[in-house]
Order: sequence, then C-alpha cells, then structure tokens
Amino acid sequence: CFSFTCQFCIDTKISYYYICNSTTTSVVIGATMKLSDFEMDIMQLLWQEEPCTASQLHKVLLADKQKDKKVAYTTVKTIVDRLEHKGAIERCGHEGRAIVFRTIVTQDTLSGQAMPSFMQRFFKGNSRSLIAHFIKEEKLNDEDIEYLQTLLKNKKLD
Repeated sequence: CFSFTCQFCIDTKISYYYICNSTTTSVVIGATMKLSDFEMDIMQLLWQEEPCTASQLHKVLLADKQKDKKVAYTTVKTIVDRLEHKGAIERCGHEGRAIVFRTIVTQDTLSGQAMPSFMQRFFKGNSRSLIAHFIKEEKLNDEDIEYLQTLLKNKKLD
C-alpha cells in the first residue's frame, strides 16, 4: 500500500514496506537491503568462511589472486561495521581481542532481492533474455547443461 523510510532506514539503506487494509495498518511485510559491490564481496566471503573476524576476511582478500586491487585492513573493518549496522551480519564471539562475525541474511534472501532489479536494469525485465544471455555467454559443460535441462523440465511440470 505504501512505503515508509525512517531516518534509521536512510542511514542503513533499508526500506520497510507496509500493507494496509480496512482493519490494520503499518504491518511490516518485508525489508530490502541495498549493499555496495564491495559489501557483497565481503558477504560472499562470510558465507564461505563464517564465522570469522575482519582480519581473517582481510587475509582472504589479500590471498585472492583474481583481485588485482589490494585493500587495507581498515577498509575491510569499515565494511564489516557497515554490514553489522545494516543488520546483514552479527557478532557471535571473540578470538582474543578480535570480534567474530557471522551472517544473518542468507544468500538466497539477498539474491532474491537483487534479481528483479538486475533483470529490469539489464534485460528490461525479460527473463527469457537473461536466460538466453547466460546460456550463450557462459562456458557450460555437459553436467551444467544436464542440470539446466532438469530445471527446465521440472519447471514445465509445475
């Protein structure tokens, strides 16, 4: 029915959506979280390595041969702090003086939130174009093709 954004939500880039009917108003039905590319990179590492400290994340980033850009520990710690402030991760313990973090938000939740805008932005909302692009541009082995065929067959049965 309407969208409401409070100052906290502006600071954390979370929008809460409300539904209205004749008997109730102001019922939260969902929240979307907007993350920068680097915040998403850190989330990906946390999903793979969790639980871990900002220092451990920094070491993993430095060891990544695919990334040509090296980042300072303070940058990683700032991103971790932002993710905690946004409610994507939480503190779950200590290793000495270091704080250990784990994710709160699942990968499925964030990808589910990002996919519609991604599809709209790059493929004008056309899922057929998105799938065709993926199939044409990706190097798929026989196992990948078989998996996709199974997904399509199951989708057809739905």
